[in-house]
Amino acid sequence: MKNLQIKLVRTAFISAALVLSTISIIFYSTLSFFYIAQADGVTNLIAENDGTFPIFKNYENDTTRTYSPYSMHLNEESTYRTRYFTVVLNEDLTLTESPNLTHIASVDADDAYEMAKSVIKKKNTVGYWHSYRYRILQNAETDETTIIFLDCRENLFFLHGTMISLLLITLIFTLLITLIFALFSKKVLRPFAENNKRQKQFITDASHELKTPLSIISSNAQVLEYKSGKSPWTENIVTQCTRMGELINQLLALSKLEEMDQQLLYETVDLTQIATTTLTALSGVIEQKSASVTTDFLETCPIYTSKEHVTQLFSVLLENASKYVTEQGEISSSLIVTRKNVIFKIHNTADLPEPFDCERLFDRFYRPDHSRTSQTGGHGIGLSIAKKITTQLGGILEAKQENNGITFTATIPKNK
Repeated sequence: MKNLQIKLVRTAFISAALVLSTISIIFYSTLSFFYIAQADGVTNLIAENDGTFPIFKNYENDTTRTYSPYSMHLNEESTYRTRYFTVVLNEDLTLTESPNLTHIASVDADDAYEMAKSVIKKKNTVGYWHSYRYRILQNAETDETTIIFLDCRENLFFLHGTMISLLLITLIFTLLITLIFALFSKKVLRPFAENNKRQKQFITDASHELKTPLSIISSNAQVLEYKSGKSPWTENIVTQCTRMGELINQLLALSKLEEMDQQLLYETVDLTQIATTTLTALSGVIEQKSASVTTDFLETCPIYTSKEHVTQLFSVLLENASKYVTEQGEISSSLIVTRKNVIFKIHNTADLPEPFDCERLFDRFYRPDHSRTSQTGGHGIGLSIAKKITTQLGGILEAKQENNGITFTATIPKNK
């Protein structure tokens, strides 16, 4: 349940970050668009007034002007607070006259000329040159080019300050939301934790309760065989009792694995030795199906992990391959060492429908329709146990249908 709590808190953090970031981006983009439209409205106004900003006396009541709705609020003071300058160039990029610097103090004639030559090479007729918004006007009759530069430093400074503020607000609110969610997540998950605990306890109690009558039934069947001789009915009773006992043991094992606070005992183990020993133990089952076995193991493959769990993992995967391999089929297994992981692959030929959802093999009690018989002796629990073991070891277990069969790939970390 602790892992579930961590996942929920992580999800809350990511969700809050995405939502707040999206809101911040929309707000910043809208404000940036407004400032650009405002600046373009002002440069357009200057262009329509022959390179000068007009003086307004009663602009609010002037209904003859139709400038951009995004333009700044214009009044009698607009002429004096708008900082701009103009440069007029000939076709050969020489000055026709000295730049008009009446309404700017931070730029001299040389700077204005260099700025004009820089923007004239751009493809766009409007844009930014550092903190200046420019507009390029072509005069077809005189072949002169007029460049209007509007000082937008105050707006850009406010825009950048807004961006930093939005980033800080997003970070602070994301952390606050995550913290609040983390504080209340325990309370939210408590009913689920109690229900999960009751389910595990039920499986454990039921399994223990079932063991006693199974033992009695099996013992009585053996007594009947001893007194009256074997019969198909007594043999079937003993066989089914054995299978039921194995199923109970697997359910107990799975319940034990699902204890989230279980502490694994780590030590250095040789995966090559474990795989080889397990294959040797299953050689009789494999020979019954006349299947061939190929291995590609390193001479030694030491890793730091839980010997008990990795042995059980290999046993489940190899036993599964030996049970479901086709007659005169093939089983191949390999160990591949990477920088951080060891990859164990086991492939067996199998009769599988097309298409086949391999991930369903890890569901409890699931077996393909064609294998739902007692001949294989499986219960559909083993691969669920293997998946759980791999997850607890910090690895990944995957299944893939290929080469007329199925391949299981277990990726296990080399170190804890």
